[in-house]
This record gives sequence, structure tokens and C-alpha cells, in this order.
Amino acid sequence: MKLKIVFSVKSDITGQAKEVSKTFASFAKEVTDEGLKQFAKAYASLVDKNAYESFKVITEKLD
Repeated sequence: MKLKIVFSVKSDITGQAKEVSKTFASFAKEVTDEGLKQFAKAYASLVDKNAYESFKVITEKLD
């Protein structure tokens, strides 16, 4: 399972907003959605961003 956090960042030079993402891999299968939300909130506070969205990414092999 992976967690992708997407931030909206405004450029200091151009003033335009763009999306920047950070993906974390190798979470344990036992991690709950609430645990992922808490991790995303903690990471966003470390990088000093209040506006973000988080996505749970599940990778499954197709037969």
C-alpha cells in the first residue's frame, strides 16, 4: 500500500499555483485509513502546508 499526498504550491517567482506530490511506499497492510490520515496530517505540518489532499494507493497484480 502507498500513500500519496498532493499539495497546492504557489510559486514565489511567477505567482502561479501548481500541484506537487509526495508518495510514501511500503506501509504495512494493517495500517488503517485513520492511521494514514494521521500520517498525512503530520507530514503536512512538518512541511508547513495547510492545504493538501491525501490518497491511498493500492497496487494489485492483475492475472
